[in-house]
Amino acid sequence: MKIFFNKKKNRFESKEKIPSSSFIFSKEDGVWYSTDLKEIEKYSEFLSPSDRRILLELLGKEEKDLDNNVGFRSGISENQNESKEKDTQEEILDPPLSEDVFEKIFDELFEDIDEDIDEDIAEATYLEVEYGTEKEEAEEESEYDFKSNLEEGKINSKYSLEERLKNLDMFFNSLSNKNKYGIEKFIRYVDSLSKEDIIDEKVYKKIKEEIEELIKNPDNSKSERALRKILMLPTRPLNLSKEKLHQITKNLDTNLFGYENLKDQIIGKLVYSLNNSHHGPYNILLIGEPGTGKSTIAKIIADSLDLKLNTINVANLSELDLPGSNRTWNNATEGLIARGLINNNDIKTAVFLLDEVDKAISRSNIINQISALIDPNVGFIDMFLGLEIDISHCIFILTANDKNLLPDYILDRCVTFEVKPLKDEDYKILLTKIAKNIISERLKVPISEVDSLAKRIVEDLSENKISVRKFQIVLNSLIDGFYGYGFKNNIKVERNLNDFYVYFLGNKNEILDQN
Repeated sequence: MKIFFNKKKNRFESKEKIPSSSFIFSKEDGVWYSTDLKEIEKYSEFLSPSDRRILLELLGKEEKDLDNNVGFRSGISENQNESKEKDTQEEILDPPLSEDVFEKIFDELFEDIDEDIDEDIAEATYLEVEYGTEKEEAEEESEYDFKSNLEEGKINSKYSLEERLKNLDMFFNSLSNKNKYGIEKFIRYVDSLSKEDIIDEKVYKKIKEEIEELIKNPDNSKSERALRKILMLPTRPLNLSKEKLHQITKNLDTNLFGYENLKDQIIGKLVYSLNNSHHGPYNILLIGEPGTGKSTIAKIIADSLDLKLNTINVANLSELDLPGSNRTWNNATEGLIARGLINNNDIKTAVFLLDEVDKAISRSNIINQISALIDPNVGFIDMFLGLEIDISHCIFILTANDKNLLPDYILDRCVTFEVKPLKDEDYKILLTKIAKNIISERLKVPISEVDSLAKRIVEDLSENKISVRKFQIVLNSLIDGFYGYGFKNNIKVERNLNDFYVYFLGNKNEILDQN
């Protein structure tokens, strides 16, 4: 027979099916986790009198039958009992746990752990321990009550990135303390992620593999890091309500001059994704001479979606940058694609700029990786995570100076747009918007207060017919210089637009020549 203390019902119960017949003590919450009556009997001296009576009844014994247990022999006075308990308490509360015992604890861990487990047992297979005048109770939460969570509208927060990482940290803590109950609790949480379609089957299986590896080898830091990264992969689609689409359209119209067909294609792709859960990545190829604003267009697209732009300079890529490195390498890490998704605030739609693709055309390995990345029929595997990651919601924006250098299999997978130099009027409008954003961010001024200064700066710099990219470099360099000038002369820099413009006029030509 096996026994556990049902905290919810505040009583001992006997059950035939219990997850494990192991025995372990958790210092953290002062609780004995046990399912074996013989083990419980050994430590019956630490039970309260009422709980001890229940235990004796379940055992079919009388108190005299427990006379081998120190502290509960017939005839021992209460004072003697308290004294003896103090003498032995430290030793009893921290029993040694050999590696063999620990291995035995997890023998059944991955053998259909979800099947035939009573819900009450899954929530609390433990004995509450009472010693001295202090009483520590095991935390009892019904974390897997899906119906109540749905009714209260809490189901999303329960599986948020923050909650996933919080549960993971508790798992790592349980692992280091060899707390079987805490580990099983995390596995049930992972199971719930799968059942509620928060994670797909591939991710679910990989997480279970990493858990199993960490149980066998708790010091495997790479497996620990990979598990954390996998749980950080995004689970939420981009919020694409009609109101959100209208806002995205407005942002594109306001910030992206011309390119009406490009804007229509982007909105059309987003609308399509609303009604189609299975679709490949959206690939845009921008062709144009250096400085025509290709990278700026990519930034505008990402900003309009309220997403970060992940810029990847293709010309400088190594063969391991995109797919990550195998864990056998000393400095193994995830690839740039996985990293961009991990850092995307739990949103599946990530925007990647693959800049200057044509400069890597002679490097077949890199071009083949990019080809696989933008192919909707080919899965993209991250070598460090050991997992095919979902990139079906991503937007890949490729740029190139010369379309003729690119192979057909790249061109065929992209919607291609030619980026031509803007008309003077549109050019100045674009530079003004760029200047307002840079000045507002770097000088800590509300964007509504920098319009006049931005227009004056654009008029002064546009006379030189510089590219959009060079304009950004020059303006940022001037602000860098202004910070240094302010420090040397004890001048306040932030929110100081007048002094900045004076500095700008005195140094713009030198900065233009340097760049």
